[in-house]
Amino acid sequence: MDETITITRISHWSWFLIRYKDWTIHIDPGYGNDREWQQLAPIAFDAKASLVLITHGHYDHVRPEALRRLIGPQTIVLAPFGAIDEETFPHRRIEVGAFYEVGPVQIGVIDAYNTPSGHSTKKYHEKGVGVGYVLHLGTKRIYHSGDTDVIPDMEKIHGVDVALLPVSGVYVMDVEEAASAAAIIRPGLLLPMHEMTVTERDVKQLSRLLPNQNIAYLRIGQSVSI
Repeated sequence: MDETITITRISHWSWFLIRYKDWTIHIDPGYGNDREWQQLAPIAFDAKASLVLITHGHYDHVRPEALRRLIGPQTIVLAPFGAIDEETFPHRRIEVGAFYEVGPVQIGVIDAYNTPSGHSTKKYHEKGVGVGYVLHLGTKRIYHSGDTDVIPDMEKIHGVDVALLPVSGVYVMDVEEAASAAAIIRPGLLLPMHEMTVTERDVKQLSRLLPNQNIAYLRIGQSVSI
């Protein structure tokens, strides 16, 4: 079977669709405000999800109306405690440091939080609430950081094939700190996320800070395959 992994950006924030073998994986199916419902990538709801991963419960990362459209009889949902209502959306509760196997996907869970010294200007993400995920898909590893600043756990995932890191600098790390995170992780490919707009100047700044790093900025609906 084809081992190609395709990553598609669905929203301005942290919602990505990953296709691997015959599996459809959604991470953080949310968006920032009601107007953005019309801006989601058209393929968002083409098929029911095989697997949904939620990093935390903020509405830009999980929306009940999106979950209702994604979940089918066979869908498996993983989320940390308190992220979604357990009665409305039955799911497997995950914990930092644990490792889960769901079909052909192996999933490591690491911390995600703001730090006092981090560049985020609003510290809305306490340690122990949100998570990041490391997906093992065949021989490839993909890291989705969730909402975070640079944290020590990033040293554990050195050399992942793809890292999805926030760059907005409000509730999460900014471009400069994302470059610091990438320097620790050293991914094969860096995908910036969690921002409404990224200017050409921002992309150039990231490239200047990481001259040897492969970076791809995906707009909504755009994909990359590895």
